[in-house]
Amino acid sequence: MIDILDWDVKLYNRWIVRKNLVRLAGRRDGDMQPRFGFESLGGNAGSWNGYSCMATRFYYDPKHGEIKYFGNMDTVPENIRAKYPDETLRIAVDAKGQLEHNDYHKWGLIIGDTLPHDLPDHARKNIYDAIRLYNERFGFVPKRKNKK
Repeated sequence: MIDILDWDVKLYNRWIVRKNLVRLAGRRDGDMQPRFGFESLGGNAGSWNGYSCMATRFYYDPKHGEIKYFGNMDTVPENIRAKYPDETLRIAVDAKGQLEHNDYHKWGLIIGDTLPHDLPDHARKNIYDAIRLYNERFGFVPKRKNKK
C-alpha cells in the first residue's frame, strides 16, 4: 500500500528539483546562465582537469533545498538576501567547446559546491539531483588527456 504522505513528499521534491534545474539552465534574472558573463575564470576558482573554473553564488532555502536566486550581493533582491543563506557552485568551463559547437549550455560542468555539512539530507538531495540533471543535459563531456 502506498502512503499518501510519502507520495506527496516525493512529488514535492521532484517539483523542487525541476525548479532548481530551471534556475541552473535558465536565462532570466536570478538564473545561473546570465551570471557567466559576470564571473571571471581561474582566480580563486582555480582549474579542474585542465579546464579553467569559475564560481557563482546562489541563495537557497535550506529547509527544502530550493535554489532561489543566483547572483552577487549587489544584484540579489534584498528580500532574498535577508531571508536565505548563500553558497557557491564551482563550474569547470570549456570555452573552446562553446565556440566550436556554438552551444550556450554545453560549456559548463558543475563540479563542486560549498553546501554546509548539516544541511538536511532531502534538501541536499534536491540540489544535487538538479545539478546531476544539469550536467547530464547541459554539461560538456571532459576530453581525456593524451598520455605521453
